[in-house]
Amino acid sequence: MPRKVSPNLSIAQQQSILFPSPEQESRMAIRKSDWARIKRELSEIDKPVPKLEVIYSVLFGFTGSSTISAFSFAGEGKSPALTELFSLLGIFSFVAACLFVWVDHKIAPLKKSALTGIQQDMTEVESGFGTPH
Repeated sequence: MPRKVSPNLSIAQQQSILFPSPEQESRMAIRKSDWARIKRELSEIDKPVPKLEVIYSVLFGFTGSSTISAFSFAGEGKSPALTELFSLLGIFSFVAACLFVWVDHKIAPLKKSALTGIQQDMTEVESGFGTPH
């Protein structure tokens, strides 16, 4: 073990270092630009998506409730104005609920395509380093 005393200190020791085998721990290097791109895309997906299921479920429930009320008022024959009001409310809430269902089904493929894009980026990065999946 050589030791020198000078402005620069140099010490040498004999030690063994264990490296994990590829079967135990598998790592690979990645360029910072590739990693930043993947992180950016993941953060975009992580943004909360509006819960449209709750909105259109409430609207369908309101449709059923107002329709039943309209039939009950029509059966009594006492209040035609309330029958018309509840009928219109039922129709309006049904149309609004159908609109929210349509929007929800249009948003779902966009989320799926974003995930597919990230998976393709990750596959591209892995292939660039020559590692099998």
